[in-house]
Amino acid sequence: MTGPARAAAGEVPGARPLEPALRPFDLVLAWYFGILAAAIAAFAGEIPEATRWFVVHAGGAAAALLLPLATRRLPASRALVIRFAVAYLLVLVAFNALGRLVEFLSPDDREWYLIALDRRVFGGDPTRALQSIAHPGLTEILQLVYASFYLLPVVLGAALARARDWRAFEFSLTAVALGFLLSYLGYFLVPARGPERFLPHGAPLEGVATAAAVRAWIDRVEPVKRDCFPSGHTEISVLVAALAWRFHRPAFLLLGPVALLLVFSTVYLRYHYAVDVLAGAALAAGTLLATRRLMGPVRG
Repeated sequence: MTGPARAAAGEVPGARPLEPALRPFDLVLAWYFGILAAAIAAFAGEIPEATRWFVVHAGGAAAALLLPLATRRLPASRALVIRFAVAYLLVLVAFNALGRLVEFLSPDDREWYLIALDRRVFGGDPTRALQSIAHPGLTEILQLVYASFYLLPVVLGAALARARDWRAFEFSLTAVALGFLLSYLGYFLVPARGPERFLPHGAPLEGVATAAAVRAWIDRVEPVKRDCFPSGHTEISVLVAALAWRFHRPAFLLLGPVALLLVFSTVYLRYHYAVDVLAGAALAAGTLLATRRLMGPVRG
């Protein structure tokens, strides 16, 4: 494609255009949904509404594979934005399904293993230790930060799209999609509920105005209760911050501090054990390496 043709298609000079064919993020989505569809079919007798969830996951795999055809006549940049939106929707569908699948495909919870690891690594229970700094103002801020989690990839994607850096946009989309889906597989391998349910913390955390309502809202919209290890909030926050640092420094000025607070909030708010956070950070690093292998190096 020539320079003028790329400009007409909304491409940045020197950036590789998006071709109307399967891209790594399509394959990542199809891979995850295909694995889950196969697992549901294999254990259908153990899963309520197994047919429904098989259709959902088989449909997700099909959508990921067919989407390039649906957007093939669009300019490359516009097609990529649409495919970003659909990919994000599929990630949310996958997460929503976990609440109906994890406890049946992996019925043996692992909370006490994580508690024992926390005590071995940190010499105690970090969530209980943080009671000494609990304050309504801090709780209010951290609860709001925690709730901002799903906006972080959107903010990064919008910044890269505004900069018309489509190669970085695609790399980030692939990394974030892979990061989300790998954390979901972790919930099947190590199903566990949060420390608030298992450890004595004394008085509940109280905010100033909205913290209780926000926490109740999170409990409603996040049906997965065995989603501690690894900490997906940590993984995606670190991943988005690292991508922003690499590709869009102005966005990092916002996303970096938010990511740091969000990682801290996972333990302070008693959603996660500290070892979940370590695992999430390690998975973020592994996801970046895997994405580089899938897509090759990108400037930044």
